[in-house]
Amino acid sequence: MKCRELAILSVSCAFITVGAYSQKQPAKPWVDAYEASPATYNIVMPKNLPQNLGQYAKGSLFSGTLRYRFGISLGGNQLEVCLSNELGDKPLEIGGASIAIAGSEMDAAPGSIRRLTFGGKPGVVVPAGAPVYSDPTDLRVQSASDLIVSVSIKSPVALSPFGGATMMLVDGDAVLEEKLSNPRKVVGRPIATSVLVVPERPADLVVALGDSISDGVRAKPSEPHGWVSYIAERLAADKKYKSTGIVTAGIGGNRVIRSGWGPSALARADRDVFSLPGVHSVILLEGINDIGFSDTSVPGDPELKIDANELIAGYQQLAISAHAHGLKILIGTLTPFEGSFYFDAEKEELWQTVNAWIRSNKEFDGVIDFDKALRDPAQPKRMNPAFDSGDHLHPNEIGYKAMADAVDLSNIR
Repeated sequence: MKCRELAILSVSCAFITVGAYSQKQPAKPWVDAYEASPATYNIVMPKNLPQNLGQYAKGSLFSGTLRYRFGISLGGNQLEVCLSNELGDKPLEIGGASIAIAGSEMDAAPGSIRRLTFGGKPGVVVPAGAPVYSDPTDLRVQSASDLIVSVSIKSPVALSPFGGATMMLVDGDAVLEEKLSNPRKVVGRPIATSVLVVPERPADLVVALGDSISDGVRAKPSEPHGWVSYIAERLAADKKYKSTGIVTAGIGGNRVIRSGWGPSALARADRDVFSLPGVHSVILLEGINDIGFSDTSVPGDPELKIDANELIAGYQQLAISAHAHGLKILIGTLTPFEGSFYFDAEKEELWQTVNAWIRSNKEFDGVIDFDKALRDPAQPKRMNPAFDSGDHLHPNEIGYKAMADAVDLSNIR
């Protein structure tokens, strides 16, 4: 049984007094309010990798206190935090952890820090290949707000840096400190991969399944978290949708068909989408990396080249799986990428074919035209310069907002 499924039953995943603990806890309508899909990168980096991505090519071992700031889509009065070692190959020893309402940048708001416990204890050993959830913690949090999670790591851990999040690291155990002293920045996949809340009223969840365009990694801790974050703000501000949340299941470099840049969308959909508490609908925006990395040697895959039919078959399988779980699923057109490091004329033709299928398909419950929202009217194969982050592949914050504005909230709910 998956940890998220255990969490729904209010069972601690720390494997400490689990039976006695679960018998005392009434069932609660937990809903996922934040998600960071676990990922490792079993890849060979290309020689022409852009400089801003190349800095993430090598991982390092870390210990001490890691602090991470992130946004939640739904508020509530009680929460649980998941710490993941799902892709680790040895146990991960956690000395302590805390959660707090975010203050300035990486500071915790005064008086808001809550120590997390696991089966009533401050620390936990997370087995290789497993996640653990904290005990329920009382903390009133608002929808579309930011939280801080701090984790004291006693056994050195290698973070997966490519496509990662900005975090701060200090030596020792500083999980109860409102402001870290002389922190240093590290980039990696977060260890805190999920936060569940008990919302004030029954709620449901939209999950955005995708790659780095959906992951929306923050260059600065206080920045919005991509187009999904802007949709979360829209949902929270609209009385009709205040009980609907949205989380991102994005992984940088991820692909629909093949793993390597994290598990493929087909391989991880059960873990990252279908098993999330409260999930009602899915937005799929993925495939640009299947096209861009087709017929290249990036992951050292001798059968890497794909055609449109193979990618479309992957989309169809995701639609079938979502419907089998009783979920609504929408698909987004792939965004413009001419000028990016992996663009060429053959891949552009593949992109056009796939987008044409997406716009006319009958398998999904709706289409969101992200391509139309971002493209340059004068050069429709390219991203509008006003929306371009500079690499001609990822939008800037204005572009992410344009993507969010292209989404009809009534369709995703």
